[in-house]
Amino acid sequence: MNRLRALSLCLLFAAAALPADTNRIVLRVNDHIATLHDYRSRYSERIRALQRAGMSETERSERLSELGETVFREMFDELLMLSRASHLGIEVTDEMVADSVMRMREANDLATDEEFEAALAQAGMTRAVVEEQTRRNLLLRQVTAQELQERIELEEEDLRRYYQGHLDEFAVGRRTRLRSIVILESSGLDEAARGALAAEAAATLRDGVDVEAWASRHLEAGETTGLIDLGWVEKGDLAAELEETVRDLEPGEVAAPTPSRSGLHVLQVLEVEEAHVRPFAEVREQVERLESERLQQEAVEKMLADFEKTSYVRIDPPPEAAGFRTTRAARDQDLGELEAAPDPPAEAAPEAEAPPAGAGAR
Repeated sequence: MNRLRALSLCLLFAAAALPADTNRIVLRVNDHIATLHDYRSRYSERIRALQRAGMSETERSERLSELGETVFREMFDELLMLSRASHLGIEVTDEMVADSVMRMREANDLATDEEFEAALAQAGMTRAVVEEQTRRNLLLRQVTAQELQERIELEEEDLRRYYQGHLDEFAVGRRTRLRSIVILESSGLDEAARGALAAEAAATLRDGVDVEAWASRHLEAGETTGLIDLGWVEKGDLAAELEETVRDLEPGEVAAPTPSRSGLHVLQVLEVEEAHVRPFAEVREQVERLESERLQQEAVEKMLADFEKTSYVRIDPPPEAAGFRTTRAARDQDLGELEAAPDPPAEAAPEAEAPPAGAGAR
């Protein structure tokens, strides 16, 4: 997950009430601060998300080992953005917040405010919390839009360079368009009779005359399926024995009847499309989107670095987050499934005093 997306997602976390001894300031960017309370609340919510996310235990353990640094990095980036919003005079109106929350409700197929608030309560959140987080999320989006609008310029040369450097992403494997008739095991015919009927089906497919009428007649008799259009199939789409029987066939050719699920399968190849790389003209829009995302990510990194250089910053992370500067991007998680989890161990610390004006602590 890139840092821009991580900033948006982390705003959806609820803030749990923690003891007063956690109000030590761990982050300050100009007039914006974050306390140990804020850090631990977000940390706990991320644990809940990880517990519910569909992933291996190895991957979950790896993410947990980096969680402190990831959360602190996100909070730092968020404060940089919020401070910039204040500097630019960006404001979000109540109407903008209400509209965004309404879209959120509709996206979750919740017809009424009562249903929406019940769903929030089940997730341990309130409407007031969601509205406040939505307001901050909208602020971040506006800062990003305003600051990056002139930083991302895509040239045709850039797109073609990306395409040439990622040809494997646009490769298409060999695929075959097939149709089939299955001589059913449940037909009541003995093995010899099924074999004879399969040979007749193969000849009918090969000749291409009255194929549907032949298939319909035997379908009504309970001996075969109808004529089945399998469409385009790629490697792995068919049972291994069926894939093997059509592997080297040319258009128009019919495979030998092959035993597989439900009976004897008679397949005909209609078209073959060899493996190839999709041409640039065909994938240009996809390339433009991918390259735009890459450039946007680079621009976000530079933008945040610029914000930090021109801001008063004070950093006092908890031990598990001390290496947060090496954590450049948070990873995707299924944040739609949150489950309660214990908070990280409490750490008593005195409340930090505000630094003197003009100090440049890091």
